[in-house]
Amino acid sequence: MNRVSRAACFLFGFLIAAGGPSAGGLAHSIPGPAAYFIQDLSAKDRLENFETAWKALRDNYYDPAMNGINWNEIHSRYLPRLQAVTDDREFYELLDRMAGELHDAHTRVLSPQQAENFKQRQHVSLGFRAEEIEGSMVVTDVIPESDAAKAGIAGGMIVRAIDGTPTAERLEEAARKTPGSSSERATSWRMYGSVLGGKVGSTIKLELERTDGSRFEATLTRGIDAFAPHLVARLLPSGNAYISFDAFFAPAAQEFKSALSKFLNAPALIIDLRRNPGGASDELFAIAGTLFAVKTELVRAQTRSKEAKPVTVTIDKNGLVYSRPVVVLVGERSGSSAELFTAGLQEVGRVKVVGGRTCGCVLGVNRPVELKGGGLVMISKVLWSTLAGRKLEGEGVLPDKVVTRSLDDIRQKRDVVLEEGERMLKTMTSSSLAHTSSVK
Repeated sequence: MNRVSRAACFLFGFLIAAGGPSAGGLAHSIPGPAAYFIQDLSAKDRLENFETAWKALRDNYYDPAMNGINWNEIHSRYLPRLQAVTDDREFYELLDRMAGELHDAHTRVLSPQQAENFKQRQHVSLGFRAEEIEGSMVVTDVIPESDAAKAGIAGGMIVRAIDGTPTAERLEEAARKTPGSSSERATSWRMYGSVLGGKVGSTIKLELERTDGSRFEATLTRGIDAFAPHLVARLLPSGNAYISFDAFFAPAAQEFKSALSKFLNAPALIIDLRRNPGGASDELFAIAGTLFAVKTELVRAQTRSKEAKPVTVTIDKNGLVYSRPVVVLVGERSGSSAELFTAGLQEVGRVKVVGGRTCGCVLGVNRPVELKGGGLVMISKVLWSTLAGRKLEGEGVLPDKVVTRSLDDIRQKRDVVLEEGERMLKTMTSSSLAHTSSVK
């Protein structure tokens, strides 16, 4: 692996572990605007941090044209706003809004508490995941034994109000305040983070609608959980292998290889990345290496100072190779490393992809810039693309077969995406057997 790929170890998954509701607790994971604050920076400190952040972005952002934004004009527009800042919460919000002018999900400014969560891979959790389905905020999953589960919240319920305000109104207000991100899907994540996020220990009152139309209220306390890769591996009734993991963080590659070693005789494999927002590129390439018998160029990496160069997967040193048909499941919560992994394998013809279009949040962040008082400036320094040069940032991965879950699917606990993945594998397996027979 070249030096660029090793350096680009912080991708989207790290950012979502930094603050607001995350993929480990909720579907939408960008820190909310009022998540954390401390009041210990002087006016001089704030000015110094402002200049440090602005210059760091100017000098290190992967695109010297700054995504077409006049960065000097941004300085002139935001500097006077410092005078109106009354506490550190407002200050870090201001810096983050300035970084948000680049419309990039990875480039952020984190407050000291968010920065600490980032370093510890922690996230704020309400105990359930939610996403927009058929125009409503719908609970898709509830973490067992969580406060949400104990409050009676279940998959398929619709969140009708938040702290007494209709959810639609809260989202409309968030839309006015939320700058556009890498894609519409990433912007939606930020909006959900804005209306559901908050300080650890604070409460939120939700009004939910059950499947029978009745409503009830639940008051939840925002907690903090570790954001660790959780891998699930099993044989499906069809005999195909299934592996799901929700982050490209160590020991994801080790656990994936251990699981895969038990399924080498399975006729086909499904890799589920629908809840995987990214992580470390080293883990990505180590996992990809188990699907090839020889070294294979997979994607391209480009920095501000270096042209795009191919990055080669690392073949497993123990010779672990799965050579049979593979389908990857993705959705809008699949981000960064999950998108890069999927797009690379899809383009070289190693896998078929089923599900929804991914986030479109595919930039690499490394070596965050520290601010006085403990804040961090996260800067996208690496542009990832496919071998053919297709930029994934803003676009995402388009599946070979697009399948989305309906509200009824969730309420009936039917996984139509997995079902279609199985059908796709059946076709791939039949084609593979037919090809083998013709060769003989």
